[in-house]
Amino acid sequence: MVKIYKMLLHWGIMFTVPTAIALTVFKPLDEDSQREMLEKKYKTDIDRAKKNRHMFKELLLPTEEDTEGKKISDEVTDRWMKGDPKIRPPGV
Repeated sequence: MVKIYKMLLHWGIMFTVPTAIALTVFKPLDEDSQREMLEKKYKTDIDRAKKNRHMFKELLLPTEEDTEGKKISDEVTDRWMKGDPKIRPPGV
């Protein structure tokens, strides 16, 4: 029984002393300073992700409302909704 207590005391000291030393030597950062540090560290990654997002958005979305593809799409949609006989599917 004494061996168990000695073992528990030994491991308790082994875990608490280094933890206490680490907490006194290396001060934990508050949330704002930690965010600043991470933003500095990953600034290039964040900028690259923003640039890629912007590039994909430009590729996927038309920049102007009156592009040629949009005009043709609107014409086809209008004809389809009005029931143009030229484009009406067979059997309808």
